[in-house]
Amino acid sequence: MAGMMPGSIGFGVDPDPGVLIDGATGLRTEVPAPIGDQSLFYSAVRDALLGKGPNPVPPSEAIAVMTVLEKSFESAARGQTLALSLAQQDLAL
Repeated sequence: MAGMMPGSIGFGVDPDPGVLIDGATGLRTEVPAPIGDQSLFYSAVRDALLGKGPNPVPPSEAIAVMTVLEKSFESAARGQTLALSLAQQDLAL
């Protein structure tokens, strides 16, 4: 968005930290955002489609992410903290 090119100094740097919240204590901890570079992901997708590499996001991991997102939306809609289950049987295809 800033017109920077991959490989430029500062490319992919997000100055806003992430915030981890301990569900048991409510303790908030700021952590630096990792440097992003989506070009690596898209290169891996290309390689997977061409049969030159593995799928960069296995289906079980995609399901886990969707489970977390859906639970977060439900939690926000209800205005309460909801338990999250990511047991292996929940991720079965």
